[in-house]
Amino acid sequence: MTLVNEAMTLAGSTIVYSDHPMQRRWRDVRVAAQHAAASTDSYSALAAAYFVEELPA
Repeated sequence: MTLVNEAMTLAGSTIVYSDHPMQRRWRDVRVAAQHAAASTDSYSALAAAYFVEELPA
């Protein structure tokens, strides 16, 4: 994530336009990083459900 944000900064102000090639890639990485399915809590809940354990509080 840090690398992508640095690339965004180095690309300058034109990267904010939707037709810039880096714009789509930046958004894709940001969305993937914030997606609920990719969170540690989701994996913990899945493991608890699979092993029929009580979920952590």
